[in-house]
Amino acid sequence: MFKILVSTYVLLCVFALAADPVPEEHKPELVKTALNQAFIPTGFDSNDHVQVVVAGEFVNTCYQVGPYRANIDEKAKQIVISQTAYHYQGSCLDVTVPFNHVVELGILEAGEYGIVDAASKWRLGTLSVTKATRPEVDDVPYAPVDDAFVVTDGTTGNPALVFWGTLTKDCYTVTDKTVDPKLYDDVLVIRPLLKKLKEDCNNGFFPFRVTYILPPELPRQFLLHVRSMNGQAINKVITPAINK
Repeated sequence: MFKILVSTYVLLCVFALAADPVPEEHKPELVKTALNQAFIPTGFDSNDHVQVVVAGEFVNTCYQVGPYRANIDEKAKQIVISQTAYHYQGSCLDVTVPFNHVVELGILEAGEYGIVDAASKWRLGTLSVTKATRPEVDDVPYAPVDDAFVVTDGTTGNPALVFWGTLTKDCYTVTDKTVDPKLYDDVLVIRPLLKKLKEDCNNGFFPFRVTYILPPELPRQFLLHVRSMNGQAINKVITPAINK
């Protein structure tokens, strides 16, 4: 009984310590910060979940990415993104720290939207949303992609896209024409499509992995935007050594 009471007391002490709030003097300050770039994928329509990627740079290591707010004015066709950062006290390395992250915009009405940074008032780019032509989720069925990256192909020396995921029925496959890579300025849009092989389907877990050789000339830095079945695209800012 004594051991049980001691164990309970220790656990209560641990929980109490974990619940203690961070002292005010140790908390970082939430400050406004500017964005200097937006990677804006193409191909969204008015029933898509819209995502863009924004980027900026901190002056030293005392800053980390904080929350953002996107104010959407569908009448004026303008999206103003307010980015914040956590500013920590103490010694910092005097090096610039790039950052980027996905901004979730949800479903938007059709139109051309200007994307503006709230801190600098700079126009970061234009987002185009077309009118949906049918009530389905997508005009084409996308594969369920779990992840994607860009590597150097060992045979050709060219950049290569690799992506993978898991199908839940054996009657589907990722088509031979799965990747129609479209480079729009600094965004590489990948639309991995599904193809039905047969009518009789067995349920299960059927992993797939696709490698696709990309054009040798790519921008020094670009957004890899890979559509996926669940509506959450894979978004990665790529600065590989293969880019010259």
